[in-house]
Amino acid sequence: RFSYQRGIDRFICPSEFVRQQMIESGFAADRVVTIPHYIDPPKLRATSDVPHTPYILFVGRLVTEKGAEVLLHAMRELPNVKCKILGDGPDMKRLREWTRGMKNVEFLGWRTGEPAWYLYQNARAVVVPSLWYEVFGLVALEAMAAGTAVIASDIGGLTEVVEDGVTGRLFPAGDVEALRSHIVDMIEDPDRAREYGAAGRKKVETEFNPELHYQRIMEVYRDVM
Repeated sequence: RFSYQRGIDRFICPSEFVRQQMIESGFAADRVVTIPHYIDPPKLRATSDVPHTPYILFVGRLVTEKGAEVLLHAMRELPNVKCKILGDGPDMKRLREWTRGMKNVEFLGWRTGEPAWYLYQNARAVVVPSLWYEVFGLVALEAMAAGTAVIASDIGGLTEVVEDGVTGRLFPAGDVEALRSHIVDMIEDPDRAREYGAAGRKKVETEFNPELHYQRIMEVYRDVM
């Protein structure tokens, strides 16, 4: 691991979580800096075909560490709440079989561009139920850019993106009951969900925008030079 430090003046991490992990692994603290990812959010626009039934959205690879199964366990006890799964992966077949008969769950496969943006923007909340550390939490950032509330695991870089009680809610990773409780709160209190979404959009515009990211990168280059 130390051979990677030879000839390198700075290591740039997408979150303070990753920075601390590197320092604990032996990297020199003064050579490791944090610059979070950014997003250039599209303009928010009203849609004429907003779904009448609110839904919960999962976006990501269907692999164990992303925690889709945790969400589906929560949805099993919420038959009247719709859940859309946007993504694909090696666990797709198994999860489809496991949810057979659950009419509130819909697997959409993978979509990008306008179709994905529509799903983000019109969800009541986006759930990021990761079981393993996220180095940042780009899905959460995309949801916030869409003006949508986020419910996320309280591990890794996610805690630096989602502000509990402000842009959404955090819950202990793998805790099905806590996740279910937050989903119910979002469904039953749409005004609060919209407040979270608006706060998330504002945070993206002020803290995770391209201009600020560029400034941070250039500060590192100037420091090294």
